[in-house]
Amino acid sequence: MTTSSHVPVPCTRKPAILSQIEAWPYWSDIVAVAVKEYGLSEEEAQAILPEYQRFLALLAAEQRLGMHSVAVDKLWHAHVLHTRLYSLFCQEYLGRFIDHVPVCTTAYECETGPDTNPLPVPPPQPPKPPEKAIYLSAPTQARFWLAYHRFFGEAPSPAIWNLPDAESAAVPA
Repeated sequence: MTTSSHVPVPCTRKPAILSQIEAWPYWSDIVAVAVKEYGLSEEEAQAILPEYQRFLALLAAEQRLGMHSVAVDKLWHAHVLHTRLYSLFCQEYLGRFIDHVPVCTTAYECETGPDTNPLPVPPPQPPKPPEKAIYLSAPTQARFWLAYHRFFGEAPSPAIWNLPDAESAAVPA
């Protein structure tokens, strides 16, 4: 396995867990899976990686946050496909295994988040994230926006995250 030489994107507030996640030595393996399985270029995957790492840091603190980015979801899928590394990563950095539900199929799934859902029946082939996605309801989007802002001291990037801006989400900027 290879190690990553990726340079983390600075943020206003950098929690210790994010630094630990960024230092995980197998990110280049996950990027390679994303390139192979989801058609991302190496540059695209590397550009998305810091936001996926932030998402994981949020999951370490907030158990009920859904995925709000098609791009970041592709890296999550790539990570899950590397089953052994994903399992070890979850236990070491998140303290628990985080289930991934590819697409919400019921209001309950959308509102309760990924790690409270029953295990889905595995599909015959890896699921491909949809090109367009608004997975979760406006309250769930607002909860994600607030958690991100509180944790990192800045708003999620609208170029990456499919979220309303602070004003339309009725959350403080």
